[in-house]
Amino acid sequence: MSRKPNPRIKQMDDALQALIRRIEKPEKADLAIERLNARFGSPGAIVEARVHQIEREGLSHANALLVSMLPAIVRYMGREQFGRRPKLSTLSVAADFLQTRFLGLQIEHFHLLCLDKRGKLIDSVHLQEGTVDSAPFYPRHVLAEVVRTQAHALVLSHNHPGGTMRPSQSDIECTMGLIPTLEMLRVVLLDHIVIADKQVVSFREMGYLRAGMLSPASENDPLYKNWIDKHYLD
Repeated sequence: MSRKPNPRIKQMDDALQALIRRIEKPEKADLAIERLNARFGSPGAIVEARVHQIEREGLSHANALLVSMLPAIVRYMGREQFGRRPKLSTLSVAADFLQTRFLGLQIEHFHLLCLDKRGKLIDSVHLQEGTVDSAPFYPRHVLAEVVRTQAHALVLSHNHPGGTMRPSQSDIECTMGLIPTLEMLRVVLLDHIVIADKQVVSFREMGYLRAGMLSPASENDPLYKNWIDKHYLD
């Protein structure tokens, strides 16, 4: 699924270049930016590199360390912009929120969004982390969070640091395996969202959570019915 260009990403790229020019010696800054862009493709991708990779392209160790810390700073600032209990009642808003969770992470992380009946966030839970291309997904952890938060609806999500867009067979099987238990608990599974190389993959959009798979109560739930925002797609 393609997304419309996000102006905030362009702003972050411009800010990164301005930062490098401010912290590095003038005679080194422009050359470092040129080399970093040549290697990583864009200024935004620089922040996802490791310290030694950034340093190798011309920044001092201290400045490379500072740049490598930007993803954590941006993730925090991004979450703060949404507030403590944002309303994440559509795919577009939830995807933007999740982008703040996964920016710059080098291994797979698994998150769970627990929502109330209006789509407001009760809790954003970090469930698991794995390797570069694998994050274990334990259904019992999801169910424990359902009980703890008394959530009305859930959004599963994880990142693919390698940029692979397609969910793994394990991702699909674990997600499908949750549905019967969630239905018994009267909890709506809105989606499973994969964040890959700043792109968003929705299980709902791909047809894995299609009509007839959930109970009539879930399919008629207002959150479920209005989850796909038609303005989200190109």
